Amino acid sequence: MSRKSASLLTKTQRRRLGNDFEDLSESKKRRDQQRIRDRLRAGTFDFRLLADLPDRQLELAFDDASDEELRAALSDAYLTIERVRELRAYDRDELIATARSRRDEYAADGDDLRSLDELELRTETEVRDAAETETEQRLTESRWTKYANAVMALGAVGFAFSAVLWSLDQLFGTSLWAGNNALVAAVFVLVFLGLSGWTLIMGANVLKHDVSPYVRRLLDDKLLS
Repeated sequence: MSRKSASLLTKTQRRRLGNDFEDLSESKKRRDQQRIRDRLRAGTFDFRLLADLPDRQLELAFDDASDEELRAALSDAYLTIERVRELRAYDRDELIATARSRRDEYAADGDDLRSLDELELRTETEVRDAAETETEQRLTESRWTKYANAVMALGAVGFAFSAVLWSLDQLFGTSLWAGNNALVAAVFVLVFLGLSGWTLIMGANVLKHDVSPYVRRLLDDKLLS
């Protein structure tokens, strides 16, 4: 970063963490470890004041940090938070439920908090259910496509059959296709059923899996607003 500012740890503490306190006696090592713990505790509790910081302030806080640098820092922060949660045996889903409640409170009372409104917090159960639903939907759509293609195959068979008969008429002077009104009508019906059946099945698939969910989301949003 281009400018220096106050941080959670002092420059000396960062250096000593980096070299594992190798230049300190045991008593001084314990002293510095205690000070680092105190800073970590205080910094963590400060997030109670930072959770509803306006978006613009969050953007400015990291405006000169590279994406690579910030991604690495956020990843390590996530690891640290998860380790604390694991050590205290806190249930992740319960924390997420609490975070959702606090998100809604902050979003209702604050300004410039668009990121809170867009933040998606899902429990492990919800993620698993969503994955199962998506998989089931893909399988269902695959079945619909299979049925549609099977119906389309009827039309393809009719068209191919008519092409063969027409070719024989042209090559050998037969009347297998020309003038055979009943056969022409039957082939036309097969082709029509294939095309119309495919269109109806695929249309119903789009209506069920794309249009209907979209309409339901719109109605839900209007009811919530």
